[in-house]
Amino acid sequence: MISPGSVNQLLVIIVSGLQADKLMKQLTQQGFYFTKIDSSGGMLQESMVCLLVGLNNQRVAELLDLICECCQSYRQYIPTQMSISPDYGHVPMIEAQVGGATIFSMNVERFEQIL
Repeated sequence: MISPGSVNQLLVIIVSGLQADKLMKQLTQQGFYFTKIDSSGGMLQESMVCLLVGLNNQRVAELLDLICECCQSYRQYIPTQMSISPDYGHVPMIEAQVGGATIFSMNVERFEQIL
């Protein structure tokens, strides 16, 4: 159980579904509580995970370090969505930067945990 006065920040963390498991394992090991929301979207229509993390602002730097460690961006080649002639031989690929994380931080005026 989290004490009501200890949560004064809410971080919304959006990460790739491929990197989410590693991040969630690390969050659990470090004592962060979170809610997971599965989603998909973006240009690549890849699976994404949205994590809601309530915490004290004194732990934000620790959380950001964990995110940086677990969610590195990388380059991936993906097929283009254009129509091509069957005689072309291969599907054109484009290079895209994937992974990493998008983080939103909000102040929490009131936190209640109902058990």
